[in-house]
Amino acid sequence: MSNEIELLQERVKAEFKHLQGLKDPVTGLGLYPVFNTLPAKKDFPDYYMIITNPVSFNTLRKRIPHYASVTEFLNDVAHIPWNAKTYNAKESEIYRYATVMEGYLQNILLKNLQKYYPDLKYPDLGPLPEDQPNKVPTTHASLMIETKLSSDQLP
Repeated sequence: MSNEIELLQERVKAEFKHLQGLKDPVTGLGLYPVFNTLPAKKDFPDYYMIITNPVSFNTLRKRIPHYASVTEFLNDVAHIPWNAKTYNAKESEIYRYATVMEGYLQNILLKNLQKYYPDLKYPDLGPLPEDQPNKVPTTHASLMIETKLSSDQLP
């Protein structure tokens, strides 16, 4: 493995570690439990019809040793909030958490990585859906987060 790839993986791992500590400024809730795993296919089968590139923190953790470019990492990590905003209603908590995460990615993580990779740009993953007919209702999205949090916080 080249020294450059090792450096990349060390930098990506450090940024991932910072990302794991990100909190919602409104509730103080850590975002890690919300985005750590993908929604269960049996509970949210439509998620996998709507989201073509599902990514979670767990996905990133598994891919870190295999990234060959910083762009691959940034593209993957940017999919987390983009997917959440695509699938969930704008009024949902998950959408708000995704907005917090996206702001962090664009304003902090990107700038940290640009110190080493000055040409790095935040990926344009396409527009978010403007109309809501394919969106999960806010109550469904809220149930998803409540289920996820309660199962993650079990002793």
